[in-house]
Amino acid sequence: MIRANKESFIDNGFQHFRFNYQLNKRVDYEIFTQAQFNKQIRITFRGLLGTGLRYQFLESEKGKAFFGMAYMYEYNEIKIVADTISKFNDHRMSAYLSLSAQPFSKNFSISNTTYFQPVLTNFSELRLSSQTSLKFVISKKLTFTSIFSITNDTRVPENVPATYYSLRNGIRWKF
Repeated sequence: MIRANKESFIDNGFQHFRFNYQLNKRVDYEIFTQAQFNKQIRITFRGLLGTGLRYQFLESEKGKAFFGMAYMYEYNEIKIVADTISKFNDHRMSAYLSLSAQPFSKNFSISNTTYFQPVLTNFSELRLSSQTSLKFVISKKLTFTSIFSITNDTRVPENVPATYYSLRNGIRWKF
């Protein structure tokens, strides 16, 4: 949250939990849940629960790659106008590709996960999202991170952009 003079500039939150159970060397069973709100794009609440399989199709010293396919139930509360909230639920497919690599050394890593999430009853209503992370280890205790996220949603309220993105930079200190 960022506020100045009682005006809110950024007001959002996001929690995502995922549990993987290894079925064999390459296949995992997954279950996940998520809760979020985002005042800027008028999501007063979004909750979801999903389950599916994840397949590791690449593993090397320098990286890994996964493909996942899941069913996802999603509940939304979206502010349409000042005091009007639209409540709806969707059944979605959630397909994703996840790549991670340490191309130069263990002190530098890059990862990306891209999701394709159409509504099962209407594939033209879909959400595409992608998150790319960079991590530079500066010392044993100090790490720099940069995370770029972008989402395109075909079903948004009027006057809300279909595509939105964020860039977050941070420094981590291990105690």
